[in-house]
Amino acid sequence: MTYQAFARKYRPQTWAAVMGQDHVTRTLANAIQLGRVHHAYLLCGARGIGKTTIARLLAKTVNCTNRDAKTMEPCNTCPSCLEITEGRSLDVQEIDGASNTSVDDVREIRERVKFLPASGTYKVYIIDEVHMLSTSAFNALLKTLEEPPPHVIFVFATTEVHKIPATILSRCQRFDLRRLSPAAVIQELDRIATNENVKLDPVAAAIISRESEGSMRDAESLFDQAVACGGKEVSAETIEQLLGLCDRASVLRVVAAILARDGSTLLDHAGQLFERGVQLPRYVQEVLTIFRHMWVVLASGKPVGMEDLTADEVAQIEAMAKQVKPEELLQYIRILSDGVERLARSRTPRITFETLLLQTTLVQPVIPIASLIDRLEKMESTSASRQQVETHTQVAPTRTEMAGVAAPVRSSVTPVAVDASWETLLSRLSQDKPQMASILSHSLSHSVSANGISVVFPKGSVYADMLKESDRQTLLKGLISTYFGKPMALNVGVDDAQSVDRNAEVRAQVREEKREQNRQIKTDAVQHSLVKDAMNILQAEIKEIKPLKE
Repeated sequence: MTYQAFARKYRPQTWAAVMGQDHVTRTLANAIQLGRVHHAYLLCGARGIGKTTIARLLAKTVNCTNRDAKTMEPCNTCPSCLEITEGRSLDVQEIDGASNTSVDDVREIRERVKFLPASGTYKVYIIDEVHMLSTSAFNALLKTLEEPPPHVIFVFATTEVHKIPATILSRCQRFDLRRLSPAAVIQELDRIATNENVKLDPVAAAIISRESEGSMRDAESLFDQAVACGGKEVSAETIEQLLGLCDRASVLRVVAAILARDGSTLLDHAGQLFERGVQLPRYVQEVLTIFRHMWVVLASGKPVGMEDLTADEVAQIEAMAKQVKPEELLQYIRILSDGVERLARSRTPRITFETLLLQTTLVQPVIPIASLIDRLEKMESTSASRQQVETHTQVAPTRTEMAGVAAPVRSSVTPVAVDASWETLLSRLSQDKPQMASILSHSLSHSVSANGISVVFPKGSVYADMLKESDRQTLLKGLISTYFGKPMALNVGVDDAQSVDRNAEVRAQVREEKREQNRQIKTDAVQHSLVKDAMNILQAEIKEIKPLKE
């Protein structure tokens, strides 16, 4: 008997045999039974999930002469069914959209649809990968698709429905096919294995199901290849060898080394895997899958989606999941996910692979936001209590201060010499009282003597008025006396010959006061105990301070 691939040999020939697409098969069977067959159908979905199979079943059912009146199942024995099954029916035309993309190909179809079916009731045109047609070809198909002859049915199949023009979509009934569940794939593989007298390891079946990603055709092709490799017994090791996978124990050891931040062990494994010729991107995907399982365990507490693992492997994953926090696990997943793509296109795969594994050891423990907020709130309450105590223990003002005279400020700075420059005095004032230094800098003339200093301002200067205020004058006298180390007098004069724009001076003074206020706010913020504690906890530094807008 001539060999036939499993994907062809076990293609469903009845509606009931189609797996996982009940919403499509039920609708089409009912439409045939009720006589509501549409002139154009669009089947969308991933590869190998039954699009072409359903299209052929539709063509077979509408042309079957002995179909079941209740279930609408084709008989598969009449001449029409046999011709369609064997691919030699004149009434069913399968066209590859990828190789028949031109407008001339569509024009040829338009000419054919005018002719009646050769033997059946309908002529069915199945166009696979219809999204590959050119724009001109789609436009040429529009009129025929909108008003086809009553004996014609179009069935389009595509894996990329977003590439099909809206004018085509609006003329079709659309069906979105689903990927098959892992359980459905495993069930079908077991049925095939039984029919072929092949012993299929359950773990091997689970690996095939996982690698096929819901595609029954991919699963059947891989199983067919495994039977050719392993003969009458297909084990998990056979599948791993075919796919270039590494044994699960190795993957688990690498994951354990990542969690332990053991760079030496990771480098040893990387070298061994590279020398053995393991497909490194696929290996990283296996590691990523283990981290996915750990995430599932943390999120649900159940080993969901781990059918291809043994009980010992599941227990090991559950134990490792308890060693890591969800935030850190998310970092591992992000690093490995980004690394798979880099590794696949890298010209130095070993270096990239080693760097990727070592990068995972740099993941630092994450402090939960809720914990940080609790600690900051505790520090804030502690700081508030400390400030309250300091408020109640303030030193009573001295008699001199009560009298309005500034007491000499104790300072460890060296007194300014009497013959020192005016700039030196302003420099000292800028450090302690920037506003006072700004006022003095606007004077017309100044002099420093052994008994005091004298400053002269223009007539009408707001700065002269400010210095004549008793509070500011007392404060400035105290500062000057401290700097010179002895009592000093302050004389403020006005030069009637010089006058100033008072409004401009007032605006300048307002700006200077605002700058002084902002400087004081920033200084207080930096020295605040709560800010200092937060910087110590977060290991942070202040980049910028912005005063709150009133």
